[in-house]
Amino acid sequence: MPRVKGTQFDCSIASAQHGAANLWQANVGGRVLSDNQPYNVSTEACFTTQSDCEAFLYLMNGVLDQIITSRCQMGYEKSFFDKLFGS
Repeated sequence: MPRVKGTQFDCSIASAQHGAANLWQANVGGRVLSDNQPYNVSTEACFTTQSDCEAFLYLMNGVLDQIITSRCQMGYEKSFFDKLFGS
C-alpha cells in the first residue's frame, strides 16, 4: 500500500501548505483479496494537480482487487469522522 500519512500528499499537510481550496482530493476504497484474509482499504490523498490525483487513483486501482469508490474532487474536505472526532 502506498504510504500517504506524513508525506507531502497527506491532506492535512498539503492543505496547510497550499490551501484546501487549491487541492485535488483523491478518495479510494476497496478490498484486497489475499489468500489469508481479505481486508478493506480506505485512503485519501491530496495533490496540486488533477493529473496527479488521477495517477494516484490509477495506482490504487492496481493495488485493490475490488474497487468500491475511486474519485478525485477539487478542494479538500475533511471526512465525516474527522469532523466529528477532530482527527
